[in-house]
Amino acid sequence: MKKKAKMGRPKLPKGQGKGAVMTIRLSKQERQKVANSAREAGVKTSEWVRKRLLSDPVGTKILAAETEGAGIEPNGADTPSPGDVKSL
Repeated sequence: MKKKAKMGRPKLPKGQGKGAVMTIRLSKQERQKVANSAREAGVKTSEWVRKRLLSDPVGTKILAAETEGAGIEPNGADTPSPGDVKSL
């Protein structure tokens, strides 16, 4: 009797997979903004979020989010644009 071929990609070698999952809540507009930024950068949404979160100094992303649309620049913080994430 023949064995059925397994579906999906092969398992990654031990230690190479990402085991932790983080759940966040976003509004529809926030989710769309993240998806658009990831698409523009040419990467999956999860990769864009991971690189964006890990590349910003603590506080810069929070301050930028709080001041966005208010015409206030974060204290000279150099926050990468979505297009910059691709090169990280």
